[in-house]
Amino acid sequence: QLKLTTIELPDNLGNNPNRGSPGEYAQSTLSIPTALNDQYYSASAPWTNAIGSVSYLWSYQNLDVFSQYANLKLPEQEIIVAVVDTGVDKDHEDLSGRLYVNHDEYDGGKWNNFVDDDRNGFVDDYLGWDFVNNSNNPADDNGHGTHLAGTIAAIGNNGVGIVGVAPWIRILPVKVCDSDGSCSTSDIRAGIKYAVSKGAKIINLSLGGYDDSPETVLFDQTIKEATNAGALVIVSAGNYETDTENITPANSPHAVAVAAYRNDGAICSFSDFGYKVDLAAPGCAVQDGVEVSGILSLNSKKCGTTG
Repeated sequence: QLKLTTIELPDNLGNNPNRGSPGEYAQSTLSIPTALNDQYYSASAPWTNAIGSVSYLWSYQNLDVFSQYANLKLPEQEIIVAVVDTGVDKDHEDLSGRLYVNHDEYDGGKWNNFVDDDRNGFVDDYLGWDFVNNSNNPADDNGHGTHLAGTIAAIGNNGVGIVGVAPWIRILPVKVCDSDGSCSTSDIRAGIKYAVSKGAKIINLSLGGYDDSPETVLFDQTIKEATNAGALVIVSAGNYETDTENITPANSPHAVAVAAYRNDGAICSFSDFGYKVDLAAPGCAVQDGVEVSGILSLNSKKCGTTG
């Protein structure tokens, strides 16, 4: 669970330290997978439940995701999901072609021209924004954001790694948390507003902290504005073993709060609970009666060799 701090948002949003080369971000035509040959889709994990071993992607199979694909029809307009978190590893092979690209700031070499081509106040934001370092390079130096991006949109049927639950959408990286997982509340709110401005239909906030009345009011206002603009704001219910009504921003009436359950159906011991919880999703596993981390996803190479 990420922490919330009270660091203030920098004023000089036009500066771009730590800018990085865009590499290859050609947005391939996305489609719904008709088969899955991903490395960990059928492999058995060490986690066990009442019926024995389970797949490394037990969470994907528990939700019966693949069977739903046949009933889906993609809209003409691409769906953008903003991961407001520690950033995303833009070079990860299982996210290739899945990241949002702002063509107004990218095409024709404009990604590095030090000009705010789309006049939105963020210079060269061709691939999202880093509010922590005030940069156009939202690289993930913690790993949490890349993990989320993989769960959401990792490529399916590419013979590599895992598959996300929606491998046809675009991930918009919005970095608001540092390498230690500390996040400025003002950065988070700014990140939400930025995501809305870029057309995100879903905004993921897997972060939170104990209720602080002034911050809760500000979060609720920002999330309400995002909701009114047509975005669905998904928030972690919290990992504090307490009632979600005590956790912000999950306690916002306009946020969808998601608790965590494990592969035997029980709630994860760390998960928050209460009337404010809207949904529960896979979040841990049990091995030989002991609860363990049990959601396999992607790791950011920007974290170093140890991850």
